[in-house]
Amino acid sequence: MTALEQGEWTGLAIDGKRLRGSEAGSEKALDILLNAFSHTLGIVLGQRLVGEKTNAIPEILPLPEELTLTGKVVTVEALHTQAKTAQAIVKKGGPI
Repeated sequence: MTALEQGEWTGLAIDGKRLRGSEAGSEKALDILLNAFSHTLGIVLGQRLVGEKTNAIPEILPLPEELTLTGKVVTVEALHTQAKTAQAIVKKGGPI
């Protein structure tokens, strides 16, 4: 069954947010936190912290491994429209 043939879609959005104001005393601010957000449940199902010496593109790849994506419509921001990201989502059951 394809995503279009399903009656009700359940969605999952993967998006990164810069954590402004997260510094504490001498501790540096956190940079970017990738979140996998369930539209149906209204909660974050998984997170990855993106370090300051990398970017979010390679850090998104382990996130689908932590999730059940079968029957879910997965959206990502434009930065993550990468072949490897799509392959990781499909490998975990995300619709084609």
